[in-house]
Amino acid sequence: MAAYVAMRCLASRYGGGWRGQAADLFLVPVGAPLWLWGERRLGWRTHDGVPTVAEVLFLLTTWSVAAEGLAPVLFASATGDARDVVAYALGSALALAAWRLP
Repeated sequence: MAAYVAMRCLASRYGGGWRGQAADLFLVPVGAPLWLWGERRLGWRTHDGVPTVAEVLFLLTTWSVAAEGLAPVLFASATGDARDVVAYALGSALALAAWRLP
């Protein structure tokens, strides 16, 4: 979470055209553990192990549709951006790789 906050601060100052996407890299790495903890507390998840590919893909897909597809329809101030989805996907892939390091 500290890395996400640091990236938000740095990207807002030095990010150029990819300012928002730099922070979006951290969406799944930061959000997945919190989401999966909630699922565990509700009894929907039976273990506290590393997130599976399916779990990460579910979060990636759900967030991409909600943030980049539905939000611009529901809120006048929201805009959809395919670069955000690319950043979510890259962050997801990096997180999956890091979570599986020995």
